Amino acid sequence: MSEYRRRSPVHLKGRALRSVERDGWEVVLEYEGEAGHGPFIIDLSHRRKWLAQGAGLTTVAPWGLGVPESPGQVVWVEGFLVGRMGSSQALVWQLGEGFGGGGSEVEPSLTEVTDGWLLLAVAGSHALSVADKLTTLDLAEPGRRAPSLFQGPFAHIPSTLVALKADGGDGAFLVACSRGYGHDLAEALTLAGEEFGIRPAGESALSRWLP
Repeated sequence: MSEYRRRSPVHLKGRALRSVERDGWEVVLEYEGEAGHGPFIIDLSHRRKWLAQGAGLTTVAPWGLGVPESPGQVVWVEGFLVGRMGSSQALVWQLGEGFGGGGSEVEPSLTEVTDGWLLLAVAGSHALSVADKLTTLDLAEPGRRAPSLFQGPFAHIPSTLVALKADGGDGAFLVACSRGYGHDLAEALTLAGEEFGIRPAGESALSRWLP
């Protein structure tokens, strides 16, 4: 029986120095030229992602994780990012290695969307300046503490964004959308970040920006 292969909806232009195979995905850990302050674009489409939907989300606690009470709020618990999207929808993204691999177990309150969603991170110097060229959403909005969730058009694509850290034009954010828009979104980020020297980075580069 042949092994099931899974592919990211994007291919970042760069020379991979270190990579691993994980759950059928080829995951780049490090690209050539990652030295410096960025900005960097990181493909996280292989990271597991779920949606929780329905009334009474505050009582939903997959793997013991609690869903925030208000839309836009995000919590970080043992490697999982949990964000409230609206009155009846929340997201759960496994970005860290904690929780003893809890995401490997079936959770009836969630629907897995890993293969259907693109997930990219943009991090480092001028990361938020890149975002400002592609959306009217203010990822550094005064009064909102990072991490914080936003929804709206990004490069004219319906997207969900999470601001991880914001400090002037520097920081880090995540952007997710339907994988069918993957090529267009990656190209838009590359063009918007060209003046700042944007380049690909591997999954390992994200760790310093996580909560």
